[in-house]
Amino acid sequence: MDRDDFIIAVFLVVCEQYQIIKQQYRLRRGGFAPALTDEEVITMEICGEYFKLECDKDIFAYFHKHYLHFFPKLTERSLFVRQAANLWQVKAAIQKRLVVASGQASDPVQVIDTLPLPTCVLTRAVRDRCFKTEADFGYCAAKDMHYYGFKLGLRISRLGMITHYPLLAARPHDIQSLDTLLEGFEGIAPADKGFIEEYRHALLLERHQILVVTPARKNMKTDFLITIGGDGTILRTCLAAPKPEPPILAINMGVRGFLTEVEPKEACAAVESCIKGEFRVEKCCKLAISTGEGIIPDGLNDVVVSAGEPSKLLYTQILKDEEPILKCQADGLIVSTQTGSTGYSLSAGGPVLDLDVDAFVLTPICSLTVFRSIVFPADSKVTIKAIRPNKMVVMVDGHYRQEVTSENACLTVTRSKNVTSFIRFKDNFYDRLRNRLLFKGMG
Repeated sequence: MDRDDFIIAVFLVVCEQYQIIKQQYRLRRGGFAPALTDEEVITMEICGEYFKLECDKDIFAYFHKHYLHFFPKLTERSLFVRQAANLWQVKAAIQKRLVVASGQASDPVQVIDTLPLPTCVLTRAVRDRCFKTEADFGYCAAKDMHYYGFKLGLRISRLGMITHYPLLAARPHDIQSLDTLLEGFEGIAPADKGFIEEYRHALLLERHQILVVTPARKNMKTDFLITIGGDGTILRTCLAAPKPEPPILAINMGVRGFLTEVEPKEACAAVESCIKGEFRVEKCCKLAISTGEGIIPDGLNDVVVSAGEPSKLLYTQILKDEEPILKCQADGLIVSTQTGSTGYSLSAGGPVLDLDVDAFVLTPICSLTVFRSIVFPADSKVTIKAIRPNKMVVMVDGHYRQEVTSENACLTVTRSKNVTSFIRFKDNFYDRLRNRLLFKGMG
């Protein structure tokens, strides 16, 4: 959408909401009607902020220069600024209505945070008269900033819409504002380290079904990790998680979510079960990968080797325990674990490996060589040497990418000493295979 269409779309939405608000509240009590309509002023402010214009002066200058044909009565900056300031309550009312109408107010995952809101520079604080009894001194650790004023609390949906924005006192610690930030909310609330307090978290979970998720401090022991998303979120987490990896409780916000365990509505009950120890652990093997060119993270799903260009053949020599077994011409090769055998490898025609089968599988992608897949014992070492072209691109779990350009480009895959553990409550491997992989998403 170009800017012209965007401005028109915003104007139509503002007009619709303004008329509803106008019927509920008396907006003007007398005086001359302004040259610009309220809808025009609010539209310019919303679009100007979206275009990253920082103040009313910049917004006026931009629309006066580029969109005077849209707003022909935009002539006096002082009138525009005054009218915009007088409409702050109307803008707040429109924002609240849009949050409800869009469904973002009921988003089960909303991020909370605070940011400093200075009312003046720090050196003028002792002479400030505007908020003498309300403002206070505060400190923002994230910005290492001492300031005088307030804190602005924010609760934001996954699409980035602000659903709640209370004005908070500057001096108290962020954890003191937790109840205010989560007022009227049920679900999962990711937050930063400033909101860590186990007792408050337990109360919110028990009384209001709110799960506050915070990163661990350096001196904290991690009992388990919580991922909120689909399989891709889990794979990215496993690439970055410290070793040995804590067990993962995966909450499904994706499409299939084959590796996930619970839906969002079951998240709070699942966390309570984890705290009580009422779960079992499913351990999944990982692949240790080496190319001789830097460190490559272990793969939970698979490692994919290709020429790095679409539809370009990669001619390779495949070895098992240093012994050549075959040569292959294909768009690429996939080496996958039991976990990964239900992913890219399966789409390429490979078999599904039961979790109890101690093996990994090599599957070609669009092979010219007449073979489908080979299942190797997990203790074997598989080497893939590039013959032509003399380079390869390595992709681990769809997220980590490395180009191997040495003279004798090769890749070695073995079983890793690390494993990934998943928290499970009821479903087994074949339940997930039937209900999520084979049938979910069809239609």
